[in-house]
Amino acid sequence: PAISAAWRLSQEKFFHASIIDDLKVRTSFGLTGNERIPSFGFLGLWGPSTYNGGSGVVSLNVPNPDLKWETTQETNIGVDVGMWGGRLQTVLNVYYNKTRDLLLNRPYPFTTGFGGIPDNIGEMENKGIELSVSSVNLDGPLRWTTTLNLSRNENKVLFLADSIPLYRGYSGEGVDATNIIKEGEPLGTFWGLNYLGVNPATGDAMYEDLNGDGLITNTDAMVIGNAQPKLIGGITNVLSYKGFDFSFFFNFSLGNKVLNFSKATLVNMGADIQNNQSVDALRRWKKPGDVTDIPKYELNSTLNNLHSNRLLEDASYLRLKNVSLGYNLPNSIINKINFRQIRIYASATNLWT
Repeated sequence: PAISAAWRLSQEKFFHASIIDDLKVRTSFGLTGNERIPSFGFLGLWGPSTYNGGSGVVSLNVPNPDLKWETTQETNIGVDVGMWGGRLQTVLNVYYNKTRDLLLNRPYPFTTGFGGIPDNIGEMENKGIELSVSSVNLDGPLRWTTTLNLSRNENKVLFLADSIPLYRGYSGEGVDATNIIKEGEPLGTFWGLNYLGVNPATGDAMYEDLNGDGLITNTDAMVIGNAQPKLIGGITNVLSYKGFDFSFFFNFSLGNKVLNFSKATLVNMGADIQNNQSVDALRRWKKPGDVTDIPKYELNSTLNNLHSNRLLEDASYLRLKNVSLGYNLPNSIINKINFRQIRIYASATNLWT
């Protein structure tokens, strides 16, 4: 179900001698369900199996008769503004979405024979702002238009059953997982040790001792970053002149992190000698006094290769996503061959990042 409303104010009544031609205020509220879980998760299912050469059946999952859809409450407020005779159009949206009965796998002790059960175990929110601006910069024989889109979303896990974090991703060296779902943190949160650099005297990696026990263990793991961007957007420019048209589109992402898990193997400081190493290995510590971010290489070293934010990289980017050049044949030509329009064009995608 959804409810929406809009109010429009025109220039004739409210904007005499004003640069604003049109103003529209919108609001909406609705509930959306999500059932994207495997079928029959509420039932206790059985399947064929063998044990010690004999045929039998085995329990495949724990029944959960209380399993239900998760629900997202969506609230949106928007403003549309037209200015200077339509030469500038702006659309602004502010939203708040709250998801209840979040569908995740509730962890079970493996002594039960099951690692977990699909369940409604959490609450999550998404709030953000979206802005779109379209302008006509030139409107003569040469026409030039620009469209800019910006978006910022903040995600947060509000509640988890039993307040127990859910560990996801891979098993990193020295830690239980590379990702975590945790109250107060966004989805896509990275988990690991806090890398403090290289000791110039010894060449050993240094990590934050979170609990102060003098040892670096899994208990020192913490939130080290997340994959959620702070801002995403794009800008498109279109120019046209006497049948020719040229457009180019840039898009970008700002402030998000990516886990380069390949570095655990390709810059492994001697944990094994069976893999080629990245060129980063040339920066490794070699003698006392060296100041670098790559610890010394030592065969079978574990300390220098623990999973940490050493493996996180900035995932921000600016990309020339699309470029297009075209020409529309004049009517004097296409009318003779009974065509409505003929356009010759060339386009290229992902030219530069």
